[in-house]
Amino acid sequence: MRKKIIFAILALSLSLSLANPLPASDENVGALFKKVDKYLALRDKLPNASDSFWSWVPFTADDKSQIQDDINAYLDQSLAVLLDDEAIKTKNEINRLESENRQTQEKIAQLELEKTTAPTDTSKLKFWTTSASQIDDKIESLKKKIQANISKIEGKRNDIKRNLEKSNIFLTNDQIKTLLITVSGQDQLDAIVALKNLYNLTETLKNLMRQSNNLTINKKYYGVFLLATEAHERQLNLFLDRLNNQYLPSLQALKEENLALMAETRRLAAEKPIYQSNVAAQAMTDEVADKYRDLLTSQRRNLEERRAALAEVLQYVANTYKTVSLASSLATSMEESLNTLQAILEMPILPPVAFENSLEATFLELSEKIAAK
Repeated sequence: MRKKIIFAILALSLSLSLANPLPASDENVGALFKKVDKYLALRDKLPNASDSFWSWVPFTADDKSQIQDDINAYLDQSLAVLLDDEAIKTKNEINRLESENRQTQEKIAQLELEKTTAPTDTSKLKFWTTSASQIDDKIESLKKKIQANISKIEGKRNDIKRNLEKSNIFLTNDQIKTLLITVSGQDQLDAIVALKNLYNLTETLKNLMRQSNNLTINKKYYGVFLLATEAHERQLNLFLDRLNNQYLPSLQALKEENLALMAETRRLAAEKPIYQSNVAAQAMTDEVADKYRDLLTSQRRNLEERRAALAEVLQYVANTYKTVSLASSLATSMEESLNTLQAILEMPILPPVAFENSLEATFLELSEKIAAK
């Protein structure tokens, strides 16, 4: 019964007319509100839980590892709420178009190969064969498809830029492209969007708490804030783990493979000049790999700074949740946290890379290889 009353109060607090659907931040409050009770109960159990090996046995208490796994599941669900955003949907659509273009390029390469053996005399053409001119028409059509997708991608990059500008996050076109073209940059864009929505969510919660002035309800709102903040911290931890243990080691392995290949190609080029163009291409790959490593290192530093600032917010929020006994104090505390979140939002994102066509293609190629390793 008590839970029904709480949900009724929440629904009343968030309701708007049917002509005016809920803003995203209000919808997020509702989605997270449903998870917060179990999350807070697990969080309270964690400090006193045992490290027992026998926790897997039926009817025994959960150990710390199991409780933390359960908490992480709620954090992951909550992060999905923070990432339910048009910018993320647009990013995913850009990735789909980029993938489609790569597949189309492969089709063009296959057609170019088929063209070398295709008949050119259409008068002797069999009904089951394709002439060289027909293949040229197919190639031309596929090239137009690629150009159309490139135009769409450019437009969608601008859509992401405008989406972020609505929350006073201003990035240049090169910064947007750098985020979208690198493996860790996509992670960083996710982090920016999650923080943007965490900030908007916190604004909504603060206003609801000012209206309520009821300690029980406000503590629950504050619990939602705690849940969302910890979800974002988990996101940053996972991103940094990928950077340190996947992206950077994979890039180093690719660089070493390329250097070994370049040494072999140089040996061959000393005897046969035809290999010189391969040496140049491999040297370009090595140069781009160094730029990529510098960019990943810069992104790691940026994420570490954001995580450190957010950790201070989370520590303060967790401590306040346990100690405050006045509803108005919780709202004031949230307002103070908003200032810190605003400061994190205003942190520099990353230095942009000025992409020339060849550089962009090599970056994309390395990104695919790093993600596949």
